[in-house]
Amino acid sequence: MTWRRRGKEGAASALYRMERGLRDALRPRYAGFLEAMNAQPGGLKLLAVLRADLLALLGEENAPALRALDSYLKEKLVTWLSPAALTLHQITWDDPASLLEKIVAYEAVHPIRNLIDLKRRLGIGRRCFGYFHPAIPGEPLIFIEVALLKDMAASIQEVLWDDPPAPESEASRALFYSISSTQPGLSGINLGKFLLKRVIDMLRRDMPSVQIFATLSPIPGFMQWLLAKLASQIKLSEAESQEGNSLGACSTFKESILLPEEERMIHDAIEQADGKQGIELLQDILKSRQWVKSDKLSAALKLPLMRLCARYLAREKKRGKALDAVANFHLQNGAMIERINWMADQSEKGIQQSGGIMVNYLYRFENIEEYALSYSSSGLIHSSPSLSEYLEGKNNFDTASFSTQCSLYMNLPLPMPTDSAPPSASASLSEDDRLLIAHCAALSFPSSSPTATATATAAAASPSASFQVHHASHPYPCAAFAFPPSWSAADWMGGDGGRPPFGDAEVDPALFPSLRAVGSGIPARTNAAFLRAFRQLLDGSTLQSEVSRAVAEEKRLVFTGHSSGGSIATLAAIWFLEKCTRRGSLDPQQQLLDAAARSLSAHRQYEPIKECMQDIICVDYLGTISSTVPGRQTDRVAIGSIELSRETILHLSEAAQWEKQRQRNQTKIDESCQKIQEALGSLNEYKRSRELRGVSCYDSFKLQREVHDFDANVRRLVLAGLWDEIVEMLRRRELPDRFEAREEWVSLGTLFRRLVEPLDIANYYRHSKNEGTGSYLSKGRPRRYKYTQNWHEQLQRAPVGSSLESCFWAVVEELQAEMADGRAFEDLRDRVVKLENDAHGWYNSGNLGKDVFLGSSSFVAWWRTLPEQHRSASSIAKLVSL
Repeated sequence: MTWRRRGKEGAASALYRMERGLRDALRPRYAGFLEAMNAQPGGLKLLAVLRADLLALLGEENAPALRALDSYLKEKLVTWLSPAALTLHQITWDDPASLLEKIVAYEAVHPIRNLIDLKRRLGIGRRCFGYFHPAIPGEPLIFIEVALLKDMAASIQEVLWDDPPAPESEASRALFYSISSTQPGLSGINLGKFLLKRVIDMLRRDMPSVQIFATLSPIPGFMQWLLAKLASQIKLSEAESQEGNSLGACSTFKESILLPEEERMIHDAIEQADGKQGIELLQDILKSRQWVKSDKLSAALKLPLMRLCARYLAREKKRGKALDAVANFHLQNGAMIERINWMADQSEKGIQQSGGIMVNYLYRFENIEEYALSYSSSGLIHSSPSLSEYLEGKNNFDTASFSTQCSLYMNLPLPMPTDSAPPSASASLSEDDRLLIAHCAALSFPSSSPTATATATAAAASPSASFQVHHASHPYPCAAFAFPPSWSAADWMGGDGGRPPFGDAEVDPALFPSLRAVGSGIPARTNAAFLRAFRQLLDGSTLQSEVSRAVAEEKRLVFTGHSSGGSIATLAAIWFLEKCTRRGSLDPQQQLLDAAARSLSAHRQYEPIKECMQDIICVDYLGTISSTVPGRQTDRVAIGSIELSRETILHLSEAAQWEKQRQRNQTKIDESCQKIQEALGSLNEYKRSRELRGVSCYDSFKLQREVHDFDANVRRLVLAGLWDEIVEMLRRRELPDRFEAREEWVSLGTLFRRLVEPLDIANYYRHSKNEGTGSYLSKGRPRRYKYTQNWHEQLQRAPVGSSLESCFWAVVEELQAEMADGRAFEDLRDRVVKLENDAHGWYNSGNLGKDVFLGSSSFVAWWRTLPEQHRSASSIAKLVSL
């Protein structure tokens, strides 16, 4: 038995020796040389250079021996450069100049222009991390650049040239905008994957407020792929058109690169098409690269290029993986395609590679492993709904221009907001008012004649700038200004001067000072052609004199119109109210609201009136017409006696979908209301607990000494993220127009501002952000507080800027800083007195907490250093002594 066991062990040992001998025999002679080289100082860097030369040789000649050497060397480099052997280091402006020079030299995505550019990329709101190996000191193997932002950037210009950057305390997103390898010899060794994950882990640990991690990435292969695709399709078309063509397989490989609507837009944008197909024109335009200088061509190319780019990223593959190298890198790391951005990189390189389009890849923590596994196993590419809309052809029309175009095909009344029920038909209008409405309705249509009691006076000769004044004595003296419709394309589209069809323009603030967004104060935008027509009326007709005459005769003024005339009438009515406001006879906001209410009431009376008029189609809601989308074989659809083209129906349908999406967004925001209220309730309890301990909430939070202060900071960051999302949706017009006037949200926003903004101010000055950025009020105040303050002032009819109680501590901090810098009290007296008077009023109205005036408050401690004579006469002297 023992002999047999020994025999088996001897056979196994012999087999092992044979295997080892075979392995040694098959081991290439250069293996020992490479390992010995790696053990020498500077050897790893030399091996990386060696492999770079090797890859260059393989590009010229794919020799099997060289390929085997490259495979072995790559395998060894992967082992020697494992993440455990690498050190992650944050590169800052304080690093050695030699290292910073290498960063400038090796930046491969967005070249660093100068030292100012470099300092900016390493400064506030920016990060740069590199992987270093002990064997290659002072030189990163790979480095990544990060921008800390409040919103996901849609262009590289926002990242590189946004001045000044947002305060880091407000950042909720980390955007990776450049990753560069310094060693060509490490190609194919995925160090970027490990670097990216290490940086995400570090940022999550050091900055809890940053919850979203995304990239703003180039699409280097898109334009090359598209031009090759266009060339092949053009050749197939030429082959099919040849007489006696026997290539029956041509139709098998032929595909429609452009949709019919896209091809028509390209033809319309080019003055001389020379009988070429849409794909031929597109190829010529893209090769010339001059299209970026033409607004008209750029607008025509936006939709097809965005759709084709979405296809390239999500559907074009090589060996089951994404064709684009950058897309493949991020997808195999577990990212999803979030959004593509038009004209995001307008550099020469960006236009050449991708037509200026860039893409946001999003890393969701809960899905990274799942997405990476599904992509590696089956090539599944995850993308957002917005990208899917491009792929499915649902995003083929620019929704920003639909509101102006829809009015061409709809008569009043205007659609009602879906969150409010229409009033009863018996709205509060008298019989005389309804008679006047019927009279104005008759005036608005060219086919209808004025009533017998009216006399008409033509006041302008130009068809595009015409109006009529009808003076009536019954039911009461009035002057009705009727603006007729226009069926001229020029009076609707305003496409001159390079402006795209149905383009909008910003209203003149001097002419319409009240037409501005409630939250941001940005002037409103309206159809450029309508705005131009109205200015022509003011400058070249008797409109102003006729209005002045009617006012002098103490007549009631009515502005009315049909179709495009209705838009001109709206501008005229607002202009008249603004004009009266400037004379001091009217309250602007109240008068505009009253006029709007009267107009809506009049519109709601239109339904019974229009039944008495012939050939009138009244469409109350966009949904009515959007449900009549024609099939592919139908070019036109009739609704009553009005025939609408398929393109028109699609436009209206898209507009309806956009409105529905805005309502869905509002529902989503409403669902977060409870979460906001709970967080605000917790902060209110935190404030009350500080008061009970005799400490002001501001001072306690600024010191951050207790766990309660830390918890309050977490809730502050959560609330900031929720409100930043709301503000961003408002900026993108993704919420209903009346959202900013909803009392429940105005009240919630006011409570949020009064509770949370003092904490933001404390955090701002605790970290001395004012020294690098500037004062909080002028440089550091986030939009979320400006918007909610404007909402409150608008709802309360309060003067602009009168509700700054939430910024009390910011004013105190600045006054303290200026006095500490040596400014005399006499120089600051007026500002101190204003602060005291404001604080007294805010306290009496309940808008400023009593903790401000506690004896231990830093404000009270500073105030007591002011001259005695001033303090004794101060309006807050009694409050301080409470």
